[in-house]
Amino acid sequence: MIICKSVVFAPCLMAQEARIVEIMSDPEPSRGLPAAEYVELLISEDGISTENWTLQDASGRIGRVGRRSVNAGDLIVLCSETNSEKFPDAVAVEPWPVLNNTSDRIILRDGSGDIIDSVTYFQSWHQGSDRDGGVSFEMINPRYLCIPENNWRSSVNEAGGTPGVTNSIYKEPVSDGPFITNVYAESDIYIWFDKSIVFSSLNAESIRILPEIRLRAILMEQGHYVFRTDQRLFSDVNYGLELVDIKGCDGSISKTLSTQFMVSDLPGEEDLCINEILFNAAPGNSDYIELANISAHQLTLRGVTIERFTQTAKPIQTVIDSLVSIPSNDYLVITKNRNALLNRYRSAPENKILEIKNLLNLPDRKGNLVLKGASGSVMDEINYDEGFHHQALENTEDVSLERISMFLPAITGNNWTSASQADGFGTPGRPNSQLEHADDMMISVNADIGLSGNAQIVYHDLPVGTTLSAKVFDMRGRITGDIVSEFLTGRSGMIEFNFEAVGIKKGGMYFVWIEILTQGGKSHRFIRRLITR
Repeated sequence: MIICKSVVFAPCLMAQEARIVEIMSDPEPSRGLPAAEYVELLISEDGISTENWTLQDASGRIGRVGRRSVNAGDLIVLCSETNSEKFPDAVAVEPWPVLNNTSDRIILRDGSGDIIDSVTYFQSWHQGSDRDGGVSFEMINPRYLCIPENNWRSSVNEAGGTPGVTNSIYKEPVSDGPFITNVYAESDIYIWFDKSIVFSSLNAESIRILPEIRLRAILMEQGHYVFRTDQRLFSDVNYGLELVDIKGCDGSISKTLSTQFMVSDLPGEEDLCINEILFNAAPGNSDYIELANISAHQLTLRGVTIERFTQTAKPIQTVIDSLVSIPSNDYLVITKNRNALLNRYRSAPENKILEIKNLLNLPDRKGNLVLKGASGSVMDEINYDEGFHHQALENTEDVSLERISMFLPAITGNNWTSASQADGFGTPGRPNSQLEHADDMMISVNADIGLSGNAQIVYHDLPVGTTLSAKVFDMRGRITGDIVSEFLTGRSGMIEFNFEAVGIKKGGMYFVWIEILTQGGKSHRFIRRLITR
């Protein structure tokens, strides 16, 4: 249950005698219609007369609408008296309040001076070349009850408009939705829907949160809605959110919407890592950087910085300012072109792809990336190189580099390899194709720390003719020693090594990097963590 102290709502729309449903403010160059301005009205009631109605623009110019008896469903065209013969059954307005091409406000009043309808239009409602003129603004559906920019578009009629007939972009209300697409929480709760909703349907009676949260305001912002809270939200609580009777601008209604959310924490120094990179995308694809949350908490990315150093200039930075989070043990992909990436990787989860148009460029052959938290602390870094790709690949264009282990430092080249061909040479938003799972491991490292200072690499069920190479790295990604190189194994066996011989000291954490190469040329890489006491 939720308690609202004071909630801000949008005013309700009242029934109207007529709606402004089409505006031709810039008729030239003509695409087939008369080169004349007009305003089209849809009548909502029977037995109405337009006598003493007026049409006014933002400058205050007022024209008197001619007398006409109209009924519900009638479409009438208002234009100047000199142009009234150019449109069938038009109603003249004299004098005509000349409309601005780019933006203006049109006000329709009745004989008492009360506003029947008003529209403030903007050139940005047009798309592309439609802004050059000859195309009208059309309303999608007069029953849509939301902000105008969601309900107006350019006419798609080849003549440039549809005066006196049904709009070319008219759409019937749909029955499905609205649906919740995302919830984000810090000190306040942010919610997104799959379509525009009637703001007034979000109110104290329609919102339920468990455990109980007091809200002091409900706000509408660009593309989403904000529930201002009156108490602290806790990161270890799984909150339940239920919305009832939420109305879409298209006339749809959702009786009950339910979801869960958690508060996103700021990431610590070892919570986020760079997990996959595509830096040499083919034409039509888009470079990307995949981040992985290796913590036990949901993390916010707001304020996280991706940085690249150059030899001649200060670091190039991209600061993430979106309200986006990554659940524990999950991924988020950042790219310049979301649609291009999703077209290339059909199995990529759409909800894990974040588009940032100004994402820094990734050099095609080699480069560096530094991942920093909101406080400026370094969380991860990599000096990537096309040489990290599998040696069997002749062409590495459009092939991503995948991290083998999230625990071995990213800066180590041996911790990266090419995404598999079977996975389309890239796994954005999904577990890496070269990631080894515990159930599938053929390799283990057994250590006798306290007694002899020795350890063993134990292998089993390997193909005949397999060779094995192994190295030891410290926490900073430096090689401390080679265990073996291209050791010819049997099907099963053991390789023993001494700590001192490979630079392992007591009281530290190390990583044993192991690569096996089968006789058929197939390579597998493994990372095993080794902690000494």
